[in-house]
Amino acid sequence: MIAFLNGSCIRKHIFAEMQSNDPQKPSVIVLPELCYHKWNFRERAISVLHTRFSHVLETLDFIAENGKPDERSEAEGMVLQLKMPADVCLLVLLSDIFTQLGALSDVLQAEKCDLASALYLASAQTECLKMKRSETHFAKIWSIATVLAAANEIELSLPVKRVSKCRIN
Repeated sequence: MIAFLNGSCIRKHIFAEMQSNDPQKPSVIVLPELCYHKWNFRERAISVLHTRFSHVLETLDFIAENGKPDERSEAEGMVLQLKMPADVCLLVLLSDIFTQLGALSDVLQAEKCDLASALYLASAQTECLKMKRSETHFAKIWSIATVLAAANEIELSLPVKRVSKCRIN
């Protein structure tokens, strides 16, 4: 989707217009180009998608209605995909994880990388990720996802806990 929006000056302009028309967020944030081997580029892209989610949806809706014929179906498919409850939750979760790991990525990509510091930071990040595997952290992520979904008229429902059935052989 980032490649789709960044793939045309017209689509980039539409995204900028959608943002500038919002009185609550008058500043325009540009979607960064993707670089597949640099973690921090992905972190920035996910951050922009998360903070400007409604503008991304508006842009894609506009393109789906007014774009070139070959763009319309692609934009419509992206809107449907972004409005899937699982994808909203995934966006919030990835935003949280990528933001946390950004510092480690910067250290590892530094021209003069101190491997001892990088190892220590990697160990600390691993512990932080382990702590995020809790009900408390899930509740925080769920709360953020619920707010994001409600703001964009997407219905979320709390996943049902599975009951394990013990079989005795």
